[in-house]
Amino acid sequence: MRWTAGHAFPTENEIKNKIHPGMTRQEVVRSLGDPASEHRVDARTITATYIPALALLEKMEPGYIGFVVNFDNGVVRDWRILTGEPSYEPVTAGQRLFKWWLIIWPSLFVIILIVRWCLGVPAVFNQRAQMLAAFTGMKIARRLPVDFAFITHETNLHEVFKRTGAWTREINFVVGSDEVSNYPLMQTKNGAPAIRTLVYDLPNSDSLIVMPEYPFEDASLIRAVYLWPGGAGADY
Repeated sequence: MRWTAGHAFPTENEIKNKIHPGMTRQEVVRSLGDPASEHRVDARTITATYIPALALLEKMEPGYIGFVVNFDNGVVRDWRILTGEPSYEPVTAGQRLFKWWLIIWPSLFVIILIVRWCLGVPAVFNQRAQMLAAFTGMKIARRLPVDFAFITHETNLHEVFKRTGAWTREINFVVGSDEVSNYPLMQTKNGAPAIRTLVYDLPNSDSLIVMPEYPFEDASLIRAVYLWPGGAGADY
């Protein structure tokens, strides 16, 4: 028998109960299985070593790791326990499964997060590009929610606020001048070029982004309105 994760290796107590001087080699093998190795010391003496598979040495402290049986003329003369670190401690199949689950589940969770992030990053960049294309092309989304259907290029930002209420958040969205065909831009507090965007988070989880004309003030006319499917992030 090979001592693997699928076969329980004899415990120290089992050894004490099952081995006794005078047993034949066949009786020992029948009771405890085949040894990992045997060494003939001389014509009369054979040493049989029993150790589990390395995968079964899971206890990270000194302790029992196997045993050695000495045979004289084919019968047990004596035996001794082997110790080391890591050591062997019997674990049931259920305990081992639970242990591996504790290891695998966090790893799977991390992998899922990484995959979702990798899938999400291209989507965010694609939505960003479409939003800037709407701004450059002066496009107002065709299917606006009822409360926003009044918005045209003749509507100013103050009227939007008056009729729809305060936006969810306002973001000075940093862009490169080449991304908006060299359209005049404002500057953030850090001096970065940007456009002013007003975000309304909708009940269906989408975000409606209102973008006024330069100089991006409350009296400025609406240049573009973009619907961001699934909702725009905190800063896009």
